[in-house]
Amino acid sequence: MSPISARDMDERPVTVEYSPPVPTILYVFRPGCGWCQRNRNSFNALCSQISGRYKVVALSLTRGDDLVRFVQENHMKVPVLAGLQPGTVTEYRLGGTPTTIVVSTQGVVLRKWAGAYNEELKREIDSYFQVHLPPLLDQAPKGE
Repeated sequence: MSPISARDMDERPVTVEYSPPVPTILYVFRPGCGWCQRNRNSFNALCSQISGRYKVVALSLTRGDDLVRFVQENHMKVPVLAGLQPGTVTEYRLGGTPTTIVVSTQGVVLRKWAGAYNEELKREIDSYFQVHLPPLLDQAPKGE
């Protein structure tokens, strides 16, 4: 896969490159996505349990005040990028959120999970990363 060009939360250009020593996890979300909101504890737990073994980057499909508020309210402690190029969205087949993508240090997609970490995805992700994630939050998704 091609490196990803986007902008960080301060609107500075950033390029996500895939290089040793660790693979990269791309977490694709939208601030208005109710399923992304329900997935926040599971995603944060994943990040803390794989620290050092993977580089994690969150990719927002939208920008603006909603993004800033979402990042703050969800205590996202990973780099958050937005302003993806249309070619990136097409190449990576981004659209549904949340989506979790594991990319090797050579830029090869190793795994891709579409959707919030329901029981089935949670089992797959737990097994793949050798972690133990909490269940989805129980509140109904907003706007879904």
